[in-house]
Amino acid sequence: MAVFTSGQIMCTFCLDFCCTVVKNAEELRASVKLIPSDAELKCPAANCEAKNLSFREFKIGKCCDKAMAKQNKKALDNQEYVSLVHQNLKAAQLVVEKGEGRLKNAEIAAKQAEDYVELEKKNLEWAKKDIERMKGCLKDAYLMAYTKSLRELSISEDEGPACNVCLEGYNKEERHECTLHCGHRSCHKCLTGLPEKICPICRKEFTNEQIIKLF
Repeated sequence: MAVFTSGQIMCTFCLDFCCTVVKNAEELRASVKLIPSDAELKCPAANCEAKNLSFREFKIGKCCDKAMAKQNKKALDNQEYVSLVHQNLKAAQLVVEKGEGRLKNAEIAAKQAEDYVELEKKNLEWAKKDIERMKGCLKDAYLMAYTKSLRELSISEDEGPACNVCLEGYNKEERHECTLHCGHRSCHKCLTGLPEKICPICRKEFTNEQIIKLF
């Protein structure tokens, strides 16, 4: 019989069978110690007077027909059990393979998510830079508009004074220089054409009769 280092005892027949179904058969055999047994094996069916059977003769029921039938039935039951174990093993392996596949897909999805986060961070940085650049452009545009407005509002010796509304120079045709009671000046065309009679400078109300032409 075979004695394992853990203390478990097994016959050599079962040991040989186990070595046919496990992967580490050499390690299994190296971990056991074979010792002789003084056990007396008789007819497994208790049908005949056979004694001192070898373990193999006992296992196959070689001594009589009843013993053989009994042992064959046990062997058939063992085969069915082994087959069931193999089926369960295959099912477990399939579950493991599916789990590994899902894990791999999850790792790929996680990597893609990390890449997407990094891309969005870069897009955010670019957007911030664009905002700062547009702020600078807007500031330049305001400065240019303000400078242009100052140029248009400036009064030169050649052009003379200009209307505060249309910014065109006064003339004696349709843009007569006029003043209001508040003292602010604009051309006659702009003042009479305002939808609301309010001074464009100080917002004080006036009437057409209060428009005074200057000559």
